[in-house]
Amino acid sequence: MIHTYDIVIIGAGGGGISAAFEAQRRGAKVALLEKHKIGGECTHSGCVPSKALIDVAKNYHAVQSLTSHGLHALDVEAGFDFSRAMEHVKSIIDGVYAHEQPKRFNDLGIDTDCQLGHDGDHYHHAFAVLSVDGPDGVMDYFQVPGVAGDAEIIFTESLNDTYV
Repeated sequence: MIHTYDIVIIGAGGGGISAAFEAQRRGAKVALLEKHKIGGECTHSGCVPSKALIDVAKNYHAVQSLTSHGLHALDVEAGFDFSRAMEHVKSIIDGVYAHEQPKRFNDLGIDTDCQLGHDGDHYHHAFAVLSVDGPDGVMDYFQVPGVAGDAEIIFTESLNDTYV
């Protein structure tokens, strides 16, 4: 099947989501392609879970230092339950992902119903945005049947901060 868009965004992490919203806001017909879940690494295994764990550690430390503030300390050694801490982390991830459901994007006119690399599908586009993790993700783009084309690749690490 042939799909035609003004812009195809590959990678639905924070950068890809932002690009999709901005392109749609400007009137472009947008496809947002992701090989896993929308939200990418940041939501599911990077930024969000690590910050949730850091919050757990800060709270644990705060409870340990209660006596220095004139408060009676709790027995934190007996009360720490790592599996509950991880349940908390998962609840934070789920809360963020609740705002990244494909239906939300589809309702705004951003097509997320595409499958990256699905046999027989071809994506015609005037522009493509690669919002991927490092060179491996970029190389994956050129190996997807029906998507690759001539492209000028600009790595944000090489750009002046004013352009990023």
